[in-house]
Amino acid sequence: MLTDRDIVFFGDDWGRYPSTVQYIGRQLAAQNRMIWVGSLGLRRPQFHLRDIKRVAEKVGHVLRPASGRQSDPTVTVLSPPVIPYHDVEMIRRRNMRVVTRAVQIAMRRLEFRHPVILTSSPIVADVLSAFPESVRGYLCLDDFTKFEGAFRALAAEEQRMLTQTDVCFAVSESLAATRVPPSGRVYRLPQGVDVHHFAPSADPIPAAIRTVRRPIIGFFGILAPWIDYDLLTRVATAYPDATVVLLGRTSTDISRLSAIRNIVHLGEIPYAQLPAYARAFDVGLIPFAVNELTVAANPLKLLEYLALGLPVVSTALPEVARFGSAVSVARSPEEFVAQVGRALTERDPAAAQLRRQIAERHSWRRITDDLSDRIIEIERDRGRTSAGAGAPKGRSLG
Repeated sequence: MLTDRDIVFFGDDWGRYPSTVQYIGRQLAAQNRMIWVGSLGLRRPQFHLRDIKRVAEKVGHVLRPASGRQSDPTVTVLSPPVIPYHDVEMIRRRNMRVVTRAVQIAMRRLEFRHPVILTSSPIVADVLSAFPESVRGYLCLDDFTKFEGAFRALAAEEQRMLTQTDVCFAVSESLAATRVPPSGRVYRLPQGVDVHHFAPSADPIPAAIRTVRRPIIGFFGILAPWIDYDLLTRVATAYPDATVVLLGRTSTDISRLSAIRNIVHLGEIPYAQLPAYARAFDVGLIPFAVNELTVAANPLKLLEYLALGLPVVSTALPEVARFGSAVSVARSPEEFVAQVGRALTERDPAAAQLRRQIAERHSWRRITDDLSDRIIEIERDRGRTSAGAGAPKGRSLG
């Protein structure tokens, strides 16, 4: 693990939602100093209530002092005032100058020297080029170019950004094959899980789901355009004595589901309470439509379901299929429905324990340890162990 180091991390908005970069960022922040740069925006804002609220939040962050706000004891959060229209080159270049300047000011104030730089944002080529002495890594979490409303310039900017990186960590084989930096260093970054947060528990089930008719066929996550809602309808229709429970905020119209009496949407559940709700599930679903976007995805919820010991039924996503017989992967709607039926009849404690053991092998600590080792390896190959601050105190390089 990287230890006693300076790190600059371009991620999503610190503490907003649990995500891969938040988990990794918190692991690193526990033993290092960090400047965290909040979301720079990857899609064009729309005139939706959720986007208006996001703009208001971002304005509030921007109005804080330019030197950044202290979040956790070792984390300084920056929210540079970017204009969310990256398709316009003049605006995009202006944005990156503003971001670079904000990072440089914070680095001087905090006395950062040659920090490790990590980014999950694919639009920061100009920023990375300002720090050639640092090890610069790209955490590629999705094919952002396939997202609804994504900026047209995103694909070209991502490829340009890759030319400024030393290493890419990609969450799927599909992304790893197409996001290769000049060094050729690209590694698969498995998803992880907070095994303690999602551990089985004898605590009471929340009343809002305790009163739902069992068995429960459950899903948690964003109710987004990439969910196969026809498939959810098929499942609910096939098992009228069960309830399909959906937990999560919506980013698309799901009104078609309201006509199905045994589909219940309980809305967005705070992360702290999510495991308590999900413990009421009898089956966990990953009902993603299979397309260019989802084939490159690696659903975070898979390991969270497994940590809870739940049987999981998923559509044919390559990164889910890697888990073999621990997950039921369906290649047709009919097969998906049938596998849900089989999962509903499972009562094998040994199978649940095996799923939990698989999840334990994917703790965020282990994931971050491996990522750190790759960075230390790059520094070693450059002929130095750390960028100007003495040898790292992490795991042996031997």
